[in-house]
Amino acid sequence: MRNWNRRRFLTAAGGAAGAALAAGAAPAHAAPRAQQAEACAPLRIVTGEEDFVCPSTAPPGASVFRVTATSFKTGFLGLVRLRDGHEEGAFRELLYALFSARTPQETIEATRGLMDTAELYGGAAVHPGAVSYITPVLEPGSYLVLEYRDFQGPLGREPERGQEHVRTLTVTEPVTGTAAAAATGSAATLTTRETAEGPRFELHGQPGAGSPVRCVNKVTQPDEAIIYRVPDDSVTEEDVHAFFNSDMSMTPPFSIEAPLGTPPISPGGDLWVTMPTEPGRYVAASWVGSLEDGRPMAAHGQHLIFHVTA
Repeated sequence: MRNWNRRRFLTAAGGAAGAALAAGAAPAHAAPRAQQAEACAPLRIVTGEEDFVCPSTAPPGASVFRVTATSFKTGFLGLVRLRDGHEEGAFRELLYALFSARTPQETIEATRGLMDTAELYGGAAVHPGAVSYITPVLEPGSYLVLEYRDFQGPLGREPERGQEHVRTLTVTEPVTGTAAAAATGSAATLTTRETAEGPRFELHGQPGAGSPVRCVNKVTQPDEAIIYRVPDDSVTEEDVHAFFNSDMSMTPPFSIEAPLGTPPISPGGDLWVTMPTEPGRYVAASWVGSLEDGRPMAAHGQHLIFHVTA
């Protein structure tokens, strides 16, 4: 069975799409600052081909990060925390194994290895011209801030081993209840839940343009919520499902060249994401390989079309 994943599809098709977007598409409007960012300036993260700018320290609790990308070869920002007894080098090798997997079993084994090695806090999918804000709630300790595309072969920068965009972020002060509570107040919550048909997205509340969305993972494996604009009002859930169950040669029924949302979050985790969305239709989808057969969760039906209001 072919190991379908985002890297495999975009390596073939994404270069042309990215070039077209860079040449002719209008950049997305920057989102307003997250509500919880009003008390202090967001911490800045910039991921690009030459530079990777991120803070070395952060306050405890609900810290707001402003995330941008300066290249189409970057833009899948991740935040992780290694579990006790595990090394950064082993984590990097597991990422390479996951994104280079050629069989379902390889995908499943690499995913299980990542679950054992690190807690995934999500992150931000961005592209040049887009600004997103993320608000994780952080306990004291050391974290890694990384560019996932550095591990995805031709889709990313293809750096030398050991030269990937990975930095250490240290949180040192005690967490207070007030700081953790500051992240609440999003208008909508996008939750991954187990159902009789398998993991599915469930949306509560109405997402507004540029407003925070809380992403929650309530399934038993890492999962993500990658958000794409659906410019054609005639596109249905069936069209999205057909794409994820195709050989990836068909034209995507959504704007695959301009991803938003969050990369994988570990089971039980959540993250607030403020994206530069505009009024219209969007789809949430997960490219994460299922632990059952290695195929993307979206191929099993984990995708959801929703509306963003003004």
